[in-house]
Amino acid sequence: ATRLNGLKVPPPQRAEKWATCSIRHIISNPAYTGLQVVHKYNTEGTHKNPHLPKEQRKSATMRPPEDWMTIPIPKLVDERTWELAQEALVDRRRKYAGREAKHFFLLSRVVACGICGASLYGMHLNRKTNNRYYRCTSHTIERRTKCALPHMPAEKLDEAVWAKVVEWATSPVNHFKAVQEASQQARPRATSADVKHLEKQLEEVKQEQTQLQALVAKGLVKLEHVSSAIRELGERVASLTTMLDEISKENALLPHWTPEQITPLTEEELDNYPPEQKQAAVRRYIERVYVHPDGKLRVIPCINPAVVN
Repeated sequence: ATRLNGLKVPPPQRAEKWATCSIRHIISNPAYTGLQVVHKYNTEGTHKNPHLPKEQRKSATMRPPEDWMTIPIPKLVDERTWELAQEALVDRRRKYAGREAKHFFLLSRVVACGICGASLYGMHLNRKTNNRYYRCTSHTIERRTKCALPHMPAEKLDEAVWAKVVEWATSPVNHFKAVQEASQQARPRATSADVKHLEKQLEEVKQEQTQLQALVAKGLVKLEHVSSAIRELGERVASLTTMLDEISKENALLPHWTPEQITPLTEEELDNYPPEQKQAAVRRYIERVYVHPDGKLRVIPCINPAVVN
């Protein structure tokens, strides 16, 4: 939003400037991929609202998802770009959302348990001596068998992870090598022939779906007569799209940058970072840090950092 306002891009409708809610609405709207959802709300009786007392007015209700219909419209972005945007929203929500923490922990929202995969949270065992630890959130969940990960000393983990951040920030080449290793762990299993076969099936199902919807729109058939067929076709489209998205997701797990695009930092610069800036650097370079009971770490780098100079 800040960037659009700085570029003097006109905001939507009569707004004075771009707001984050407008950006989120655009990013999360599947219509930009060429699929407009209709028949989503039941508005029966609402057209009389302007002539009725406020207490007698009816509200639109959402129909069951199986009754929704999708209409192909011109797309502005491809499905994979939209999918990456949804993943980015989830990632930002995990790393930055929520109320401000009472105590500062460098690895907040990044560190996770190497046993069960749950997030770790920061805690003080002794506030007088300032003994800080990371603890698995499964300890606070009612389970028959709780996670066996012990309390992990925060200072030791922070120091080890920060050393990795310094290594990557001062040497984009090392960072790029780590990213390549991480991306190679998710090589696509489907062949190009498999993809072409799925794409052909998807196109045929979409054509059949469009033909039925056109018949309904022209009044040649009644919706109740073909609603089940349209619903089945929609489910088939969703299934095929999911399969292709998964293949595309695997193919997209590749770095979209080169070491030459990154300006290396110096250790002196990084050491002078205030705590909040160090935390931002951790979240930029690292996707997740998994901690094991023996103290070993598995550091997953962000394949495509949020900021590229």
